Amino acid sequence: EHLSAESRAKALLREMLSEGQYQQLIKFGYLEVGSPSFDHRVYRIPGSGGLVKVYERGNAVMELCLQPAEPLPDGDVVVMHKLMIEANEQEYLQKANHFAPGIISLRCQHL
Repeated sequence: EHLSAESRAKALLREMLSEGQYQQLIKFGYLEVGSPSFDHRVYRIPGSGGLVKVYERGNAVMELCLQPAEPLPDGDVVVMHKLMIEANEQEYLQKANHFAPGIISLRCQHL
């Protein structure tokens, strides 16, 4: 069951990401998603859990924590963040816990 969930998550990840995005995730361990609403803002989504880092003009401005209520494979979580940012960035920002850059915290907001 767990292995098939991981396999499905990996297949979904390949389907949802461009080749360049997928290679970025494999090579650097994160996916960068440009903000649909804010010029010069990029969300850096980690490939294996952790806080989403937000950069504006190359400078870290905040970190965000948002997790699904139930555990999901890493690939599904990456896709979740990407789709939420692209579909409704304002709601994504409202649901997420916000932290100053570099602050590590285990407190996360569940969907």
